[in-house]
Amino acid sequence: MDGKPDPVWATIKKTDDPREFLLAVMNNDAIDMSARIEAADALMPYYHERLAAEDDEQED
Repeated sequence: MDGKPDPVWATIKKTDDPREFLLAVMNNDAIDMSARIEAADALMPYYHERLAAEDDEQED
């Protein structure tokens, strides 16, 4: 690796909104699939509530 960033990353719109950035990465076909999957995983908390495990539920 020569230390230069991959030119495909220059196509991602600069933004201060992490959701917008992660969506752009996830939806960009030119980006490596593993990076797109990581972006999708990072987006999950923005769109889906975490389900409580049975151990997390407390019954009184």
